[in-house]
Amino acid sequence: MAKYLTQTYLIKHFDKCCFESVKVSIMKFAAVAAILGAAYILLDEDEPPTKVSRRSVWVHEWIRQREDQGCYENLLKQLRNKLPNLYQNFLRMTAKEFDYLLKLVTPYIEKQDTYMRKSISPGERLALTLRYLATGESFSSLQYLFRIPQCTISQIIPEVLDAIYMVLRKDFMKVPSTKDEWKEVATKFDRLWNFPNCIG
Repeated sequence: MAKYLTQTYLIKHFDKCCFESVKVSIMKFAAVAAILGAAYILLDEDEPPTKVSRRSVWVHEWIRQREDQGCYENLLKQLRNKLPNLYQNFLRMTAKEFDYLLKLVTPYIEKQDTYMRKSISPGERLALTLRYLATGESFSSLQYLFRIPQCTISQIIPEVLDAIYMVLRKDFMKVPSTKDEWKEVATKFDRLWNFPNCIG
C-alpha cells in the first residue's frame, strides 16, 4: 500500500514538474518571438522603400529605325525593282505572287496604328513569315534583319500562317469529297510511293 501511494505521489509530482517545465518553455518562446518581431519591425522601418523599376527605354533606337533602314523598306524594294531573281530567291516567290498573296491575307493580318506607334505593315508581316518559311532562321536572327523584336515575331508568324491557310485551303488544300477522288489519291500513292490503299 505504501509502495502504491509512493508511486502515485511520484507520478503526480512528475506531471506537475513537466507541466511547469513546459509552461516555462512556452513563456520563453513567446518572449523570444516578441523580441524578434519587434526587431524586425524596427529594422524594416529603417530601410528605405524599394522603388518600382521602370523601363529605361520603351523601344530601342535600332528598332525605331525599321522604317528607314529595315530590310523590307530597303533591301526588298531594291531587289524587287532592280534584281527580281534575287527577290524571288529571298522570298521564294515572284513579286507578282507576293502581291497576290498579300491582297488575300491583308484583311486578316492588318493592324491599326495607335498614338504610341505605327503598326507593322501587312507586307512586312508577310515578308517576315515567308523568309522564315524559306530559310528556317531563328526568331533571334530575323529580329536583326527586319528590326522587329523577337517577342513580336513570335506573335506575327503564327498569325500570318493561320491567315495563309485560311485563304488558300479551298484552292490548294482541297479535301476529296467523292469516292472517285479518293480512289485517285490512292492510285497516286500506289504509283509514286508503292503504298497501295493509302489515301493520306
